[in-house]
Amino acid sequence: MKASQTVFIKRLLTAACTTTLAAWAQAQYRAVILDPIGKGSGGLAIDGGEQVGNYNPLHGLPHAVLWHGDAAGYIDLNPWNAGGSWAWACHGGYQGGEVGQSDGNHAVIWHGSAESAVDLHPSGYIRSAVYGMGDGFQVGDTIQGEQSPDFAVLWRGTKESMISLNPDGSPGSFARGVYGNEIIGSAAPGGRNAGGAMCHSVFVID
Repeated sequence: MKASQTVFIKRLLTAACTTTLAAWAQAQYRAVILDPIGKGSGGLAIDGGEQVGNYNPLHGLPHAVLWHGDAAGYIDLNPWNAGGSWAWACHGGYQGGEVGQSDGNHAVIWHGSAESAVDLHPSGYIRSAVYGMGDGFQVGDTIQGEQSPDFAVLWRGTKESMISLNPDGSPGSFARGVYGNEIIGSAAPGGRNAGGAMCHSVFVID
């Protein structure tokens, strides 16, 4: 996995420099492989000197991971009682994602360590996850039952603070990213099972 990542990056940079040599003459870029133990990993979000994603441990499901620019200093965010974990977002020293539990995957936020995990999962739901983060709030999706669509939601650091972002009249929605006080996502009939019939929306925080 590590070797293929390195080769791909070198080819990408070589092609870019060959086709746009003049534009790249003053720019220098360096690829840093963050894979902590050589079993495969993926970076998924970056903010303020932090990077988050997932890596494959020696045994079991993927673990959420936090980096600060190098592989050696990686921090495993997987709580001791979790059946795997995934980090999808980071902002302002906090990280967001989901952890596997006996009753489904739970949305969580971390503050730099596995022990800091805060469970945002609403009671009675089978899955929730954080996919975007802003100043003091988190956005993502929830699923209430096996045949239910996703619903976009917003939290402010606790499970009790959860509110729905699902537009009136839409049976399903996603929330995927944050910029300032704007939230990007999608809503369409059938939620995640809508196929290509997707209506994109931007939700705004007052």
